[in-house]
Amino acid sequence: MDPDGSNQIRLTHDNGANRHPAWSPDGSKIAFVSTRDNDEEIYIMDFDGINQIRLTSSLGWDRDPVFSPDGTKILFCSSRDGSCEIYIMDADGRNQKRLTFNTGGSPDIDTEPAWSPDGSKIVFTSTRDGDNEIYIMDADGSDQTRLTLTAGIDESPAWSPDGSKIAFTSQRSGNSDVYVMNADGSSQTRLTQTQGEDETPAWSPDGNKIVFASYRVNNYDIYLIDANGENIRWIINSPDNEISPLWSPDGTKILYILNPDGISDIYTMNTDGSNQIPLTFNPYIDTDPVWWP
Repeated sequence: MDPDGSNQIRLTHDNGANRHPAWSPDGSKIAFVSTRDNDEEIYIMDFDGINQIRLTSSLGWDRDPVFSPDGTKILFCSSRDGSCEIYIMDADGRNQKRLTFNTGGSPDIDTEPAWSPDGSKIVFTSTRDGDNEIYIMDADGSDQTRLTLTAGIDESPAWSPDGSKIAFTSQRSGNSDVYVMNADGSSQTRLTQTQGEDETPAWSPDGNKIVFASYRVNNYDIYLIDANGENIRWIINSPDNEISPLWSPDGTKILYILNPDGISDIYTMNTDGSNQIPLTFNPYIDTDPVWWP
């Protein structure tokens, strides 16, 4: 659909569930997950929905495709070898390679992979050492290094636009707060201090601000904070749940999901919380929105 919600076009037509769409950097392709063949596998299609091609075919599930910054590779998570590991493949599905190797019992051991802006590094979360922590590795899977070491859960890593910092959430102080650290794990700094739960931090395109969802007053609302931890703003205050905020590529809008009574619709707003506009209107669940690059 267009950014104002017009021209909504259905791209997939099958009996399975289709979700987790990911744009290629040039906007010509969409990778996504589908159960159309009775298992969660990764597919790719042209931006207009034609040429839908299955990229993975495994006994386990394959999820969370993420294009590399140059569009030639796709990261994904898979349970094909018994536990959730991170894999990489060419954008056409060839040369599928396992990057992480763990033997823990959890079904979700290595997850949340995210490319550095230059494509040379991958940040991810792992329970390999008994707790959910944040790790980094080279794009070929080498040099896997633990960045966080706390008693609480560390998750939701997000690269700054220039690749110098990583925002994340941590429960090391008892509640889930937003932190920022250098890309090598140094200078871990707490940005928020709340008795609630702060989740899904996302950087503004200029790297100066971070938007996040927070459960502070009986529901999830959306907040904005400067990247140095100053000037926190409550930009949506409503009785409903607003989650999963995402910046527009030009930094002028924020996309989010409104979830009243279990029915999800997609909204957009200005970065100060004004001009909240519903993009979808139906009694079903609309989710996983992503901006065209």
